[in-house]
Amino acid sequence: MVYLLPVFERLSRRRLYRKGMRSVAVPTPEGRLHSYEGRGDSAGPPMVMLHGIGSSATAYAALLARLRPHASVLWAPDLPGHGFSDPVVGEPRFEELYQRVARAIDARFDAPFVLIGTSLGGGLALRYAIERPEKVARLVLCSPAGAQMSDAAFAQLKHTFRMDRRTAGVEFVDRLFDRPPVYRRLLGREVRHLLGRPLVQRLVHNAGPEDFLSAEEVAGLQPPTLLLWGTEERLLPEECLDWFRQYLPGHVQIERPAGFGHSAHLERPAQLARRIVEFIDGASGELS
Repeated sequence: MVYLLPVFERLSRRRLYRKGMRSVAVPTPEGRLHSYEGRGDSAGPPMVMLHGIGSSATAYAALLARLRPHASVLWAPDLPGHGFSDPVVGEPRFEELYQRVARAIDARFDAPFVLIGTSLGGGLALRYAIERPEKVARLVLCSPAGAQMSDAAFAQLKHTFRMDRRTAGVEFVDRLFDRPPVYRRLLGREVRHLLGRPLVQRLVHNAGPEDFLSAEEVAGLQPPTLLLWGTEERLLPEECLDWFRQYLPGHVQIERPAGFGHSAHLERPAQLARRIVEFIDGASGELS
């Protein structure tokens, strides 16, 4: 039997290596954080990219290739317990993931950089930019986590990540994409296995309101910020976007690109890269 996700991982790694990226291990007190790092073709600021839960940095392969001409350095870590990073020791919590990633970024970069995050990676990126505004030249958030939500919405989101139903993987795939692939059932079986790993399940189980950002925290966000929340977002509740609209400061650009789902970096990397570059260069205008 052919397994799609391992094949995708291998092909993505090859693409990264062909583009000059290399594997780099960043030591932290809690273990090694694996990353992909490479030189860009520009004198612009470095770009740091944080992926979502259950994924890895290879998910950004297509986007990294398109952003390379616009950055001096590209750096995409595997979150703790993901990809080739060392596993999480003890009971996993989002706070631990954030602290390890933040320390690794601090160790790697002195000068300001562009910080890009998707989903969980978006929530981590947003918190980092709030706490270390001097380090972040620009912030790009794609369907970011971190917003407060009602108890009912939070319970439903947790249920979405439970993989104890035979159809759970396919249902999750349908939420990830604007247009789920024709092989969605095969992909769904593998996603069920991937998200059913103890690390992911314990992270979701242990998540609580203390992991949400506060209104006061997001209101203090300083770096220039672009938040993209596609019209086809089906994984995170709409009320999260409403919360961001209410509490993020006025300088944050919030856009709803047509046809963007939760995984625009996989489905529409060219469009996403173009908007990121426009934002970095100071151009205006929403995607359509």
